[in-house]
This record gives sequence, C-alpha cells and structure tokens, in this order.
Amino acid sequence: VYGRTVGLVRELYLDGEQLDPHALVAAAANGLADRIDWLLVEHDGRRVQLRKGDGTLIGEIRTETWDDIAGALYALERAILRHGDPGDVDVRLAALDAATDALDRYSKVLVGDGLDRFDTRLRGTLVGIGARLRTESEQLVVVDVFDEGPAQRGGLVAGDRVLRIDDRSTVN
Repeated sequence: VYGRTVGLVRELYLDGEQLDPHALVAAAANGLADRIDWLLVEHDGRRVQLRKGDGTLIGEIRTETWDDIAGALYALERAILRHGDPGDVDVRLAALDAATDALDRYSKVLVGDGLDRFDTRLRGTLVGIGARLRTESEQLVVVDVFDEGPAQRGGLVAGDRVLRIDDRSTVN
C-alpha cells in the first residue's frame, strides 16, 4: 500500500520535485502522535524518533530519498503495532492521511464512505445538456450530441442553430 501511494504521489503530484521525502514521513509520524495518546515523536534532521510516553525509544526512521518513503512508513506502522495498542486508530490509514499534510491542503486520502460521497459529489457537479456547441457568426451551433443526454432526447442534432433558450435570444 505504501509503495503504491508513493508511486501515485510521484506520478501525479504536480509539484513533486518540490517535495521533501522526509517531510512526508515526519507528517505521518506527527499525525499518528496526534491520534495515539502514548506516542511521542521527535525530529532530528532526516531522522524521526518514536517514543512511548515514558520516553522509551521504540523506533528510529531515516528518510533520505523518495525510495526510502514506503519502507519508512511501513517501519513507522510496525513500530507502533509492536510496542503498544493504537486503540481504534487504523495506523496505516492514519499514517497515509497524515502524510498528505506535507503535500498541500487539498490532498487527502479518501476511503469507504468518504470516497463514495466524494465520487457522488463529483458526478453531481458535471451537468449540461449533452451537446457540444460552438459560436458561428454570433449564433450557437450544435457540433455534437451525446447519446442518452437531454439534447438528444429533445431532438437536437449536429448542425442545428440554437436561436433561443427559454425565450431569450442566444445571438451575441
């Protein structure tokens, strides 16, 4: 999972060359510390130290390059699961979600109901009459009509000129 996620970030994130690989791992560790009451996180250069609340060191993770990120996130998960009870926190999901904090405020991990709601909202925002239009001599002309769309059901065909919409002129 971590390798796939890092691969997607490297492939799709627009400012990928500006990202600091250590920042992703540090953000994941900090996010987990915010969710797991016994976990303490310290940063030292390219190193993240994980401690229990009593100060006991439970892990040290180094991140230098992009190739280190997936293994570092996995090591973070393993250290937490080996040394304490995370309660109702899904460590893997929480680590990935928190790592996105190092990207930007718009990047988030979506799963389950959250992903379903996002998909529904996204599909709901794409509206139209089901036709591609262009302007010719200050008139709207139908270029294409999409199958099963409102334009097709209304009888529009390519080449039609749309002169009025709801009794309002489309000229100019």
